[in-house]
Amino acid sequence: MKVVKIGEGKKVIVLLHGGGLSWWNYKAVAELLSKDFTVCLPILDGHGGSDREFTSIEENAAEIIRYIDEEFLGEIELLGGLSLGDKCAFCACEGIVEFFKEQQESSVLDWNAAFDYADRKIRALSIECKSNMGTTLTSLVIDKDLCTVAWQGNVRLYLLRDSILEKVTTDHVMDIGYGQTKISRCLKGGGLRENIPSIQLPIQKGDALYLCTDGFYEKCESTILSGVNL
Repeated sequence: MKVVKIGEGKKVIVLLHGGGLSWWNYKAVAELLSKDFTVCLPILDGHGGSDREFTSIEENAAEIIRYIDEEFLGEIELLGGLSLGDKCAFCACEGIVEFFKEQQESSVLDWNAAFDYADRKIRALSIECKSNMGTTLTSLVIDKDLCTVAWQGNVRLYLLRDSILEKVTTDHVMDIGYGQTKISRCLKGGGLRENIPSIQLPIQKGDALYLCTDGFYEKCESTILSGVNL
């Protein structure tokens, strides 16, 4: 298991990110604490930047305990975490589906309105849970031989055609230096930019489409994926 360390304080804090997130979820907090603490941010298996595939929550927990025992003789100042990333992602997906169900009679896919609807649902969930939260999202609608896709963040859509893998979406990330990047667009209940990017993608028999999170494509982009044809 990979662990990102920030700070050089004598006292140690370990913070665990939630499902669908990674160590960067706590980056800002860790930097604030770094003057007085060493903040350790384990990257759970199967998430962005991890060094192996996910197996089970129990195995991840055991690995974290072993890490604390081996590195700090089993004693740290604080262990904390959250697990709202999956709830936020589900809320956003639910919002997109709800919006288009209400707009079934319309012939136009209003992605700006759809993402705004999902963003407002996330805001309501954040207030209910008393916690800030956000998610990246790529959504697509397939109608016969046309796929329309819109996105915010770095969840990628790939098209596999004739054994050639093509990335359809572009990542909303920016270089913040020292080999690190930061997501520049997401849904977090605070409103969105008006120009939600969208693409109309003609598809044909034999094509395969793949929606991939960063934890997946960082390991598999160089490999031609195989799967069920459309």
